[in-house]
Amino acid sequence: MESKLSMIMPRFTGPDLVASAGDKVAHPVSKMVIVNEHFQNPNYKNIFAVGVVVFIPLVEKTPIPVGVPKVVMMIEQISLAVANNIINDIKNSSLRYTPELSAICIANGGKEAVGFFSSPVISPRNTVKFKRAKILHYFKYFVERYFIFKVKSGNIEPFWEKMALKFMFNVKPINKTT
Repeated sequence: MESKLSMIMPRFTGPDLVASAGDKVAHPVSKMVIVNEHFQNPNYKNIFAVGVVVFIPLVEKTPIPVGVPKVVMMIEQISLAVANNIINDIKNSSLRYTPELSAICIANGGKEAVGFFSSPVISPRNTVKFKRAKILHYFKYFVERYFIFKVKSGNIEPFWEKMALKFMFNVKPINKTT
């Protein structure tokens, strides 16, 4: 494998509890919850999935079995879409939301860090940015503290974050569909 930068991790598998629900709920190999673009199980409309337990199919077959990575930003977007879809189910509305599935990742490397932004994470991508810089080391520290503040405050979608993501990366966390 020729590459300037590679990260290889073992593929995650879902818990046995999910697998025990059967092939209509869990992917037979990954044991993760099968979902549609709204993160709702296509066989059981009252089952939604959020987080690392979601099975997102690969765009193409790979020689090594891999899974689509799921980072905090993607999971936040999925959570926001699922919450809105559940609200719409309760209201008997056909309006649906899909997450953008974009990601900002910063890997700390001691005195400097590597950062990338991808939107969406799954091909075809509209935007991919990659940077290696000392300032990213400090930016990662700030982002970690900001995330903890955000979770403690209970506001997962502050307006300034939406504005910054829109301005810097042209990201909209969720999209309306019908």
